[in-house]
Amino acid sequence: MVAYVVRALSGALYGLTSDGAGAVFSSLVRDPEKQLFWHSLFIIMTMLAVARGVRHGLEPVVRYAVPLMLGLTVVLMIYSSSVGAVDPEDLLVDEALTTGRWLRTALGGRNTPRNWLAHRGSALGWGLPAAVGAKLADASRRVMCLHGDGSFLFGVHALWTAARERLGVVVVVADNSGYEILRAGLEGLTGRSDGDWPGLALTHPTIDLVAISRGFGASAERVEHRDELPDALADVWRRAASGPAVLVVPVTGRTPAVGYPMN
Repeated sequence: MVAYVVRALSGALYGLTSDGAGAVFSSLVRDPEKQLFWHSLFIIMTMLAVARGVRHGLEPVVRYAVPLMLGLTVVLMIYSSSVGAVDPEDLLVDEALTTGRWLRTALGGRNTPRNWLAHRGSALGWGLPAAVGAKLADASRRVMCLHGDGSFLFGVHALWTAARERLGVVVVVADNSGYEILRAGLEGLTGRSDGDWPGLALTHPTIDLVAISRGFGASAERVEHRDELPDALADVWRRAASGPAVLVVPVTGRTPAVGYPMN
């Protein structure tokens, strides 16, 4: 019962950060870096309160809250850097899914239909083709697409069109080596964080997203350390001067369970 309550609270907080709290922080704090600071502090303090309230052992907190907090650190670094690399008139196309929940907060006042395109899921592979179409429609405007690794594979062939047309689309791929949203859904369904679920982990062998991107004619690089991310984002814009450019960024962490058990 305690584990179920902690899991539910973690899921509620996870959703809150992308909607209610994101709107509050965006309206009260206009500077993206300050938004991210208060956003992070809010989540950490709430998680500590959950941990303090658990009197039947720390296992539920270790299982649900700690992975969320650890993953949040890397994700916030990615989106803080990404937003810093995007000018106010640039277009940001978002299909980062589980990794992109904090992007709206980071964008602040730039979160408008003109500057940010996204959807709520259930259409994997939409992001990159949308970014290519946007660049075709207005070649003078800079376009960055943020993708999860799983959804990226559903539309990666759009890189070939971008390369053929010499469209300088920038693609930043958050690589957690799997379909995390599906794993979270199965956890909600079964109550187990892991199981013998085929096809969710993109490992053994690991998919080389850099090699795949290059195979479709794009320039592609991978960053391994978060301290290198600001320079890597500046470099990916430079590479996009001659065609599509991809930057793969490894991420870690767990998404809280989605949904409820069947029984």
